[in-house]
Amino acid sequence: MDGTLIANLVGKVTARWAKQRKAEERSAKAHRNRRMALTRCRKTSLREIVNDVIEEAYLAVSSNDTLPAHARQIMYLVRRKIQGQTDETLDDKYFTQNLLPHFIHDNLRLTGPWDVVFDARGHHTEPHTKVEVAIGTLSVRKHLLGSAGADEAAYNPAKLYPTHGPQHRSGAILFIEKEGFMPLFQKVKLAERFDIGIMSTKGLSNIASRQLVLKQANILAF
Repeated sequence: MDGTLIANLVGKVTARWAKQRKAEERSAKAHRNRRMALTRCRKTSLREIVNDVIEEAYLAVSSNDTLPAHARQIMYLVRRKIQGQTDETLDDKYFTQNLLPHFIHDNLRLTGPWDVVFDARGHHTEPHTKVEVAIGTLSVRKHLLGSAGADEAAYNPAKLYPTHGPQHRSGAILFIEKEGFMPLFQKVKLAERFDIGIMSTKGLSNIASRQLVLKQANILAF
């Protein structure tokens, strides 16, 4: 085999090593990082780190699944637990709107009995009664129970008060992504004319809004 060809092949094979050795000669730090520079390693994602501690955080916040656990309180505890494991910052909006709902949905055998409550985002207004409900877990729950003073401890989804909320109040729900249109709708009496509840969630879908819509759908299905 031609000597030049052999030299070229050896040069290609050892190029990374030669580059690293030259860097080590220039910097002691590069020498310490030789293994990292030459070894591919998979970085653990923020989602994986968070998922490892969500259950522990939920149980702590909910007093071992005996009380409702606020999503933001779970986030605070998770953030403390993962400090030191990642350089990424855990954003509360990303956790409450993405990481936590996905974890609950992907682990239903574990999370099925969980009672996680979320902040209100947007409003729902009934026609005729003018009742306005903040679109949050607890406020929608009370609305479906049929009493503003309903006891949270008595909540049972199978025993919702049958004549309040979607049933006997509206024929459908109009979902508006953004808020700010109610004065216009009130001026033209949109809700009264078409027998519709009007809902907005400030540009984001949330669990409480879906619970209210599903309740409406179940009623119409029967």
